[in-house]
Amino acid sequence: MTQADNIKDYCIRLKLSYIHQKLSAVILKAQESQPTYIDFLEDILRMESEMRESHTRDVRVKMSRIPLKHNLDDYDFNFVSGISQREMNELRQLAWMEQAYNIVLMGPLVRARRTWRQGLYMMPSSVERKDTSSQCRN
Repeated sequence: MTQADNIKDYCIRLKLSYIHQKLSAVILKAQESQPTYIDFLEDILRMESEMRESHTRDVRVKMSRIPLKHNLDDYDFNFVSGISQREMNELRQLAWMEQAYNIVLMGPLVRARRTWRQGLYMMPSSVERKDTSSQCRN
């Protein structure tokens, strides 16, 4: 049994599935860049963490059954007269979350509410925000 096989076996035992899948690429990259041991360990643990977070987010979006690919920039203000563009921009700043306010989405237009929730959830991660999944469940 080679060292790579032993490492893959340990990854399976420790449930480090993404390191197990990408081990060959990680080893090749490390041979090329020759990082220190601590840098190498940090890189592989960061990769595992990022992949798990991405997977968790994908699962949550799938379980929410909200239609995908909605963007608040594409929101049709002519279709729904209940909210203005200025109000939408204020809501997108998420100040209501920091102040612990609740947002109630009312009305018969289920599609419009779903679009708004999905657009809010899929905002770019560059926006500093708290997890909105508990606030945007229904």
